[in-house]
Amino acid sequence: MIKHTWSDLLAWWGGETRLDEVSPLTSPPSQLGHIQSDSRQLSDGDIFIALAGIRVHGVAFAVNAKAIGARVISDTEGADVDLFVPDLALRLGDFLNWYYDHPSDHLALIGITGTNGKTSTSHYVAQWLCALGRRVAVMGTVGNGIWGELSTSTHTTPDAPSIYRQLAKWRDEGVQVVVMEVSSHAIDQQRIIGLNFAVLALTQVTRDHLDYHGSVEAYSAVKKQLFTNWDSKTQVLNVDDVLGAELSGICSHPLAYSQRQLADIHCVDSLPLADGMQVKIGVAHQSWQGCLPLYGAFNIENVLCALGCVLALGYRFDDVSALLMATKAVTGRMQRVSQKPIVVIDYAHTPDALAKALQALRVHGGKARLCVVFGAGGNRDTGKRPLMGAVAAMGADDIIITDDNPRDEQPEQIAKQIMCGMNNHDAVRYIANRQLAICTAMREATADDVVLIAGKGHEDYQEIAAGVRLHFSDSEAVAQC
Repeated sequence: MIKHTWSDLLAWWGGETRLDEVSPLTSPPSQLGHIQSDSRQLSDGDIFIALAGIRVHGVAFAVNAKAIGARVISDTEGADVDLFVPDLALRLGDFLNWYYDHPSDHLALIGITGTNGKTSTSHYVAQWLCALGRRVAVMGTVGNGIWGELSTSTHTTPDAPSIYRQLAKWRDEGVQVVVMEVSSHAIDQQRIIGLNFAVLALTQVTRDHLDYHGSVEAYSAVKKQLFTNWDSKTQVLNVDDVLGAELSGICSHPLAYSQRQLADIHCVDSLPLADGMQVKIGVAHQSWQGCLPLYGAFNIENVLCALGCVLALGYRFDDVSALLMATKAVTGRMQRVSQKPIVVIDYAHTPDALAKALQALRVHGGKARLCVVFGAGGNRDTGKRPLMGAVAAMGADDIIITDDNPRDEQPEQIAKQIMCGMNNHDAVRYIANRQLAICTAMREATADDVVLIAGKGHEDYQEIAAGVRLHFSDSEAVAQC
């Protein structure tokens, strides 16, 4: 529980901070609320951290914060700033750790980063640890919460004050392990500043978020920072990935996994089946063989990564391998929602992810005809759109391009950019209405065909202009066809 007063806070900052701008207290000391970096979330008694954002500096909202009854701390001076701290951004981690009593030191915190596979890997870890008797919470794209009680999340990785507040709450509720997806934005924007990790894991790095990072090289460099700039006891690394192989040579306690070569954890053999994959996994001098009820070779990679995370916490391979055959697919991640025809929903929204999803279904479906329904999000990396078109053209027999989350762009223009990567437009249609596109694909498919609906996965909304979100779920759409 928080038991700090404004006087405690001033004392913590000490003589290094200019206090001449601080307004005198006019009432007896009272317990402060939470720390917030979003002025829209403030309540009376909270602390508002006003730092530079992507578009505007938080100090612009200081007057609103004061009107609510919050105190304002900023690295910029102003009439509504209660405490001016020039190096606030650098010291924010220390401050949050003091305020919330170092929550990551009292939990086994697992951080998972990578372009694809973060959600599936984190959910496999949570499933297994829960079965092993641990009280587990997750923080990521599909939702946040104690395992089995997830609530919708707005960001893969929340802002720093929100993370600390949530970790402290879970600690006080008896949670033992927290599995956190760590996005590149979170690393670059220091949302995880000051956290100590028991385990850090890398899935892989392919093209994504170039609208933010500018290049694949810059994007990869940010991912690398997680392993070089943050403390962790074990680093679980995909040595089939270029960055993972590099990190395995410089990290202090690497635990390597691979689908293609001998490693600490590796796939010895695999065979695709109609309902999953027959897999043999080797760990040191032990091995396990059985059926994973999952689609796609990339899910073997996710399972290997998840295994590394759990083993890094000290569990025996025998204890974990006994749980593999009961592993459940994650909502919206290669999730089969219909049998005849087979309809699979997946979050694939990058060229690499879409290619792997199509390849997986081609292998599992055998000679079945494969149709893909997908689009691309507006206000995001435009360069990946023709690449996704090219991937679809190579991997599917029929293609229906539809609206994803167009946001502030014209949906027709997004579709045209996708089709720029396709040489043959004869097998391609653009059906703007996503419900109609899905139903068209299912209606035209035979009982033996396979339909992949890609791009949105677990999302239950469609974001259009001006940030408006309309309710839409791919799985609900399938049920309504």
